[in-house]
Amino acid sequence: MRENLSQKDLLELYVENGRISDKATLGGDYKVNNKAVDKLIKIYKVIEKDLDLAKGILHPLLDSDVSGWAATHCLALGIYEKEAVAVLKSIKNNPSSGILGLSAEETLKEWRKGKLSIY
Repeated sequence: MRENLSQKDLLELYVENGRISDKATLGGDYKVNNKAVDKLIKIYKVIEKDLDLAKGILHPLLDSDVSGWAATHCLALGIYEKEAVAVLKSIKNNPSSGILGLSAEETLKEWRKGKLSIY
């Protein structure tokens, strides 16, 4: 992942790979999911070095179709925690979230224990 990508480029890659991951997870396609997650981790590694950049990318995504990813990364970075917890609780409590609801629940559990790790 090139660190000189613009905020707009990083945001677009984040959304694209978050969508791919969620769709693959729900469809049981672990190979596709793993590739998308690898790309999300690379993006995370770039934005964790610059919290202003992270805030600019993640905050608007807390109200998007990749909100689970954004909320998880917010918690890991210690930003927008109140909003991130609310997003993950909403996903967890939504029966149509399927396996993503379990993921949200486990993310919250690990964060509360102080053990949330992205990579």
